[in-house]
Amino acid sequence: MSNLASIDENKEVRQRKNAKNSNAKSDPKKSDSKTSDSKKSVAQVLKNKNKKSNDASIEKRRLIAILVKVSLLLCGLAYWYFIGFTPSTSKSSKPRKNASKSTNSKSANSKSTTSQKTESSSPKNPESNTIAYQTSTYNTPNFQELDCSEEYSTSPPTSDNCTPTKCGRLVLDGVLTDEELEVLTSIATDGTMIAGGGAGGASIIELHTSSASAGENFISLFNRAKQGHEETIAGMEGIYSEYNMQKYKEIKEKLMGVVAETWGIDQGRLNLAAPTFFSRLTNKKAVTENDQYWHKHVDTLQYRVFHYTGLVYLSDYSTDFEGGRFIFDTVDRNSKFKAKGHPTQQIVEPKKGRFSVFTSGHENPHHVERVSDGIRYAFTMGFTCNSEFKIDDPALPKDIVKAKVPDFDHGDEEKVENEKEKLSGAYVQGL
Repeated sequence: MSNLASIDENKEVRQRKNAKNSNAKSDPKKSDSKTSDSKKSVAQVLKNKNKKSNDASIEKRRLIAILVKVSLLLCGLAYWYFIGFTPSTSKSSKPRKNASKSTNSKSANSKSTTSQKTESSSPKNPESNTIAYQTSTYNTPNFQELDCSEEYSTSPPTSDNCTPTKCGRLVLDGVLTDEELEVLTSIATDGTMIAGGGAGGASIIELHTSSASAGENFISLFNRAKQGHEETIAGMEGIYSEYNMQKYKEIKEKLMGVVAETWGIDQGRLNLAAPTFFSRLTNKKAVTENDQYWHKHVDTLQYRVFHYTGLVYLSDYSTDFEGGRFIFDTVDRNSKFKAKGHPTQQIVEPKKGRFSVFTSGHENPHHVERVSDGIRYAFTMGFTCNSEFKIDDPALPKDIVKAKVPDFDHGDEEKVENEKEKLSGAYVQGL
């Protein structure tokens, strides 16, 4: 009996097991679904991991690209600063021969009129204070307006006064013809050496008074000629020829027209004032104070009667000579005549035929750089509306008699030489 019960129990266990296996076989989808879900879960994990890895790689490459660009930019800036724009030295701002066309910088403290220039080879150097390069040509007025000095408002008025109410600096090329320049150049080259020239690096001739450099002094050519000095007479006949003097008058009128138009003055009121002279500068060692032309000065203190100062350059900077640039200095803040001037030095490079003119007051202190090589020629003029200080057009006396000049009589040679300090102070500072 017990054996039959055990057999039945074993049979029931086998039936349950078979039923379980039968159920598993009858629903394979359910089993596959669980396996598939497991596989999908693993794939998603792997996909997310790969995505994060790819994102990190892309971000790394992007960062490397940015670093490369920044490095290239820094290299470019370093090259631009150290190679492309090397600051000019104090000795010379001579432009490179094949450099690009210059652009003149504008100051916030000055008003400038845009000038029309021909193609040139001036360097684009923003740190240069040069306002007129020798290699540039200014066909229309290159004018820079400045605030006028207080001295003009305190000067005593005269009936024909033309005290500036507009102040500034002008540079203009192409005013004179080649023929006119040839006349001025011949007067400068022959006249400054007619009496041997100065002992040092500066020699002058003043046509109106016939004063010329002779060693350490100035002498009267008229007086020498009167005494029968044949070499002087021959030289003066060439310098004071009718042709030269006629051209001189035409040049004077043409230049006064530029001054009148620029400053709004009736040209008929303008006159030349003394001293108006030609100069020759070299690098010879200074022998007397007459040779020290490089000192800073103001023309209204130096010449008193000037309202406007003009220069015509008769040789080329960097071609005929080195050094010798005209430099507008900063104003003296301790002067009793208050003037703003320009906040930095400004430089004009001489160019044959270039006309540079400026108001003569404390807004325009200036000096000439020492010539280091070659010969520099120029023609310096003073302009005034005060008829009391007008000088007549120069002429050679037909009979070579004594000629009158301001302050002293050339008939007395000794007295002329005693006045040399007065002359030297006037001439050498305005070259």
